[in-house]
Amino acid sequence: MRNGEPRPSLKQLQVWFTAAVTRNDFDSGELLRSIAIKPLDARPRERMEIYASAWRLRLEESLRDDYPVLSERMGTELWESLILDYLRSCPSNSYTIARAGDHLPSFLVEFDDDRVSSADVELAFLERAIYRARYAANSVDWDPGELLEKAAEDAGQVRLELQPSVQLFRFDHPVHLFLKQTRQAAVESPNLVMVYRQEDFSVEVEVIDPHRAQFLALVQEKKSFAEILDAIDSADWVEWMSEYAQKGVLKPVC
Repeated sequence: MRNGEPRPSLKQLQVWFTAAVTRNDFDSGELLRSIAIKPLDARPRERMEIYASAWRLRLEESLRDDYPVLSERMGTELWESLILDYLRSCPSNSYTIARAGDHLPSFLVEFDDDRVSSADVELAFLERAIYRARYAANSVDWDPGELLEKAAEDAGQVRLELQPSVQLFRFDHPVHLFLKQTRQAAVESPNLVMVYRQEDFSVEVEVIDPHRAQFLALVQEKKSFAEILDAIDSADWVEWMSEYAQKGVLKPVC
């Protein structure tokens, strides 16, 4: 540092270091000189560029693990182009790389490349849902019989809700089939999908019919048993409730 210049605070150094690594921005202010350590013949900027490059490669590797089917369908060139733009626009601000891929599906919606299809976008949302289900909070065990007894007394006060891992989607393409056949053709075929984690901690992707989807949507809105009875003609929802209780899909609102 030059004589008379105040030494940067730790916070200033951390802000600069984060920008340099995550945004590839090495010219924010005069702080570069303040942390200049000159080992051997390497200049500080070159050392930071090496560090930033390694960081991006680590994130790309992590994102490829999070989106294995999407990355394979896209191919190396398109995938690397996507991830480079994504990390520039949405740099990870979390202490863990586990959150690095949170915004990729939304980013892909606006990604300007004709090679990216609407099916690819839906696949990204599905793969992120699988990731979230895998690390969601544990399901709550409960007895549907006890809840039905309570509902018989006052159906207007009894409500269900989705367990933490459960996510519902309406897709225009059968992207769930891509999970088993990566090169499956992206034909248009609307479908309703539920993602949830089972007791053995495996994640299930289940295609559901419109009637079950309606029931689950009402549950998601935390409608009472009385409101569900008014909205659904079929009495099968009681059977669905028991089935989904065993699968770890539903739980009572406490």
